[in-house]
Amino acid sequence: MTSRRVERVAQRIHQEISGLILTEVKDPVLSSVQINGVDVSPDLQIATVNYTVIGEADGKAIGQALRRAQGFLRQKIARTLQLRRAPELRFKTDVSLDRGLEMEFLLAQLRKDGQMGDPDAEPLDEKPPIAKSDLDDDDDLDDLDDLDDDDLDDLDDDLDDLDDDDDDDL
Repeated sequence: MTSRRVERVAQRIHQEISGLILTEVKDPVLSSVQINGVDVSPDLQIATVNYTVIGEADGKAIGQALRRAQGFLRQKIARTLQLRRAPELRFKTDVSLDRGLEMEFLLAQLRKDGQMGDPDAEPLDEKPPIAKSDLDDDDDLDDLDDLDDDDLDDLDDDLDDLDDDDDDDL
């Protein structure tokens, strides 16, 4: 359970970094980044900044640009938030949007095949585009480009299991 103070600090850091990237950071590479959220450790020493690469921008270049701007951003945050010690900033690619799009595609395919939900629902004509974000070596997440047919089949099986569980409850 996080304290209200930690949540407020995370929210303020999110606002500050988003604003600084838009107005004060001069690196043009960062025009293709969206800050999705900030997670702050309970001791306020580490702030993990979750970001998404917008469009077809190079995710690796954006990660490097964020690391180059880290000192500047931390200094500005320290002044604005007036914390005893400014948290260390860590940047992490947020792939939740990509995973959501992939899941939506899988659900649409199941509907199209008549295996789930409303058979009259409009299926997607093609797989939604996935952002080409190269995850940093520091990240624990797998790159979505590495998904193969076996991974998609596993997700499909998981969805079938969930659907079967719902039928059992009726």
